[in-house]
This record gives sequence, structure tokens and C-alpha cells, in this order.
Amino acid sequence: MENKLKQDHYKVKATEQQEKTQYKTGRGAQINTKNRFLKNETTKEHIEAIDDWEETALQTQYIETHPKTIVNKVESPDVGMSYSMNPYAGCEHGCIYCYARNVHEYWGYSAGLDFEQKILVKKNAPQLLRKFLTHPK
Repeated sequence: MENKLKQDHYKVKATEQQEKTQYKTGRGAQINTKNRFLKNETTKEHIEAIDDWEETALQTQYIETHPKTIVNKVESPDVGMSYSMNPYAGCEHGCIYCYARNVHEYWGYSAGLDFEQKILVKKNAPQLLRKFLTHPK
């Protein structure tokens, strides 16, 4: 006699094709969320009003930025550091709980998939760090 649970008998498995189109592997977010700072929003609609289409897997884009500063003073009493620095914004790891996701919205991108697919590289980070460390303040 097999000890199968009743629910196991009725499991429905998705085909490989369905799994590929339903879940973006290697990404924490599965959609681009609405950007609260943008006035206009674009949507993708099928001409025949069918919401079923295949999207190609987009490669990660590295976008160069040139900020004025790189080191930020941390004033929160519950964080054990005085300063923070990040040479890039965005991350391919895809941790859905990441506190840094909302920063992407200031740049006009989504905190969803855009955060994982559009990495903003602070190209002048070494020079900015040197400037901060040699500043007499």
C-alpha cells in the first residue's frame, strides 16, 4: 500500500515551455512595477487584445553615470556604520527585500525588473572616493 497524500494524486505539472514563460529564472522580480515619480506610463498590449505573448530574455545593461559624490553619511542609530558607499545602483542578485530598489525610481526606472537588468555604474567612483578621503574636513 502506498502512502500518498490525496492532494499529491491530483498535482498538475506545467510543461517546460510554460515554466519558461511563466517564471524568469535568475531574477527576484518578475515584472516591472509602476514608478511613482513618472507622470506617464506605458503598457504593452497585443493588437488582438490577447495577453499571451513571448518575451525575450533581456540581457543586463550597464549604464554609466557620473555622480557628484559617492560617500553618504549614515545618521541612523540602528546601523553600525557612519558612512556608506556604493559604486553602482541596481543588482543582478534579485533579492526582493532589498532596501535599495526604490532608488531606481528616481532615475526613471522600475524598482522591479529594471533594478536587476539596468545597473547604474558610477564610473568616477575611484576619483570621488579619493576626493572624499583627501578632503581636510
